[in-house]
Amino acid sequence: MVWLLTVLLANSCPGDGRLNQYDHGQPVGRWIGWHDNATKSGELCYVDGKLHGLVTHWYPNGRLLSQGVYRNGRPIGRWNTWDGYGNLSELEYGNGDRQGYVPKKTGRYTYWRESGKLAEGEWVADVRHGRWTSWHPNGSKQDEQLYVDGERHGVWTTYDASGRIQSLSHWRHGKQHGSDLRFNTNGQKTYQSEYVEGRRHGMFMQWFDNGVINSTGQYRDGVMDGVWTGLHETGGKRFRNEYDHGTLDGLWVEWDDRGHVTKHQRWTRGVPASRVQSGSSGR
Repeated sequence: MVWLLTVLLANSCPGDGRLNQYDHGQPVGRWIGWHDNATKSGELCYVDGKLHGLVTHWYPNGRLLSQGVYRNGRPIGRWNTWDGYGNLSELEYGNGDRQGYVPKKTGRYTYWRESGKLAEGEWVADVRHGRWTSWHPNGSKQDEQLYVDGERHGVWTTYDASGRIQSLSHWRHGKQHGSDLRFNTNGQKTYQSEYVEGRRHGMFMQWFDNGVINSTGQYRDGVMDGVWTGLHETGGKRFRNEYDHGTLDGLWVEWDDRGHVTKHQRWTRGVPASRVQSGSSGR
């Protein structure tokens, strides 16, 4: 309310009512500028050759570019600036020095690009809260997000430009917690990992686009643990490794796409315990 009163008072520009005048070589009173397309580019007020009062600028398409108050040639108080899509930023000036952004963005905001809506969601005291949605340039939904007090929380979903789900992830208080799933353009699952408080913990699986398992294993507290296996895209065995809390411990075997062993080695606590063997048949 105080800022609005300041703007209203500043909007009263001294002078004889004529526009774009000089007095002893200095600009005085109200000045108005124009774009080449005859739309207004700016409206200013000068006192004793210095900007003083409300200053407003516009884009050639008529949208607001910036608005604020000058005092004795220096910007003061809150200034609003808009990008070319109408998205608002607020700045605070003290005696001409920029003091920073005003941390008061609250309410529902919509952001635009030339082709249409870009994103939409709620701010509470400059912090994202609740559901946020963004869109692809073709107008289809790009993602849906949930925030609580600025932190990711709940299910996050992304979509491709055709509207098919690309990924689903679960969050709790800013950390991944639960399943992280990804899909190909046919809607088939290609990736699944489980998280607990931001770290991988539990089952991990990847698939080829034809549905054959690429690799599978377990994570424990963010590191590989237990037996990990992988297949070739044709379904034949590709590798088998054993881990103990992130460290190779046990047998490491690899197969080529014809079923022949290309590597066979035993590890103990991250150290090779035998020489590499290869060339045996696939068992």
